[in-house]
Amino acid sequence: MADLAYATHGLDLKNPLSIKAAGLIAADTLGAGVIMGRGLFMVRIAWTAAEIDTSNELYKITFSGNTVAVAGTWKRLGGEFSFGKGSVLGGEDDAPASGEVVFAVHNPYDYQVRYELWVGGTIVTGFNFSIDAHPVNQAAY
Repeated sequence: MADLAYATHGLDLKNPLSIKAAGLIAADTLGAGVIMGRGLFMVRIAWTAAEIDTSNELYKITFSGNTVAVAGTWKRLGGEFSFGKGSVLGGEDDAPASGEVVFAVHNPYDYQVRYELWVGGTIVTGFNFSIDAHPVNQAAY
């Protein structure tokens, strides 16, 4: 199946690019830039633990990109993932102990992509997760 996905859509399921290795984070964090280039990629966020003990925890993962010409300036990309208590999210609790989500993110810039984790509420232990990117169609840069 992975070979078909690669042959048909250019989606490399066997060799993803790691944007964040698995690990626990309990505070706002800006990830290191990963050279992705311009194009569309599928993001897979997998988590094995999330602290949702009180009624106010929120974790929000966003993505930003930059250019070779101005590598120090990061610009927000589309695509984000919010996770936490329903009282914060405005609906039902979205806090399974483990799981994964996959969605598309487009990088119109020609250099790096990084994740940004924003946390809110009473965080003690945090959120243990990893992020992989699967390029779908990358343009040369």
